[in-house]
Amino acid sequence: SLLYPADPDLSWSAGKVRSQWVERGYGQIVVYMSDPVTGASTVTAREAMKPLVTVTSSFLQPAPELGGELDVSERTGWAQ
Repeated sequence: SLLYPADPDLSWSAGKVRSQWVERGYGQIVVYMSDPVTGASTVTAREAMKPLVTVTSSFLQPAPELGGELDVSERTGWAQ
């Protein structure tokens, strides 16, 4: 795995910008929702594990039908 950040994953959701950022060194994955009108931004989901988040099998994805984000991670075993 590479230990440098990639471009954020960007999409639109309910008129806001959803951006997913993988921290340098894979320490955490963070999802932000930003209002393009006001510029306000909030963290809506965060996955952080020690020593690192395995980005090939851990991810956050939009789950509006569940009212938030779906987290697939290795925190308690593969793809739990």
